[in-house]
Amino acid sequence: MKTYIISIFITVILISLAQIILPKGKISVAATGILSFVMIFCFLKPLNTLSFDVGTQEEQTNESLQADNIAAFNDFVDRSLEKYYSTAFKEVLKENNLICERVVVEICDKNLTKTEIYLSNPVMSDDSEHININVITDYVANLLGLQREIVTVYG
Repeated sequence: MKTYIISIFITVILISLAQIILPKGKISVAATGILSFVMIFCFLKPLNTLSFDVGTQEEQTNESLQADNIAAFNDFVDRSLEKYYSTAFKEVLKENNLICERVVVEICDKNLTKTEIYLSNPVMSDDSEHININVITDYVANLLGLQREIVTVYG
């Protein structure tokens, strides 16, 4: 739209200058006629669908770039939170005499969705009937302050 207005403005100025500068006669009439013909094309320029498509593509490109940037930022935040929670959970477990090989934390949209804990020290003996992996999982979920459904313990 901006180029449309600028081109009309320049054409009007050229027609005015041609009428002022050129002497009266056939040259002045021919130059004014040619510039008037150019002005008609300037007025008809918005009917050209290509000018509208280019603007729409640029807007779509800008919107898609902005959406990509937001998605990349959210992914970065989720990965940073995963590292933070993983380290924090290892420390809490270590303070409670539970040594773990690794802690895998999954975060989606800044919400903790899954936690997998791989314990390295023997937590229970094989002959114990009352303590099983479910009891340990409940204990670990309680220690970490998480819901039981998102915690999985491997030992």
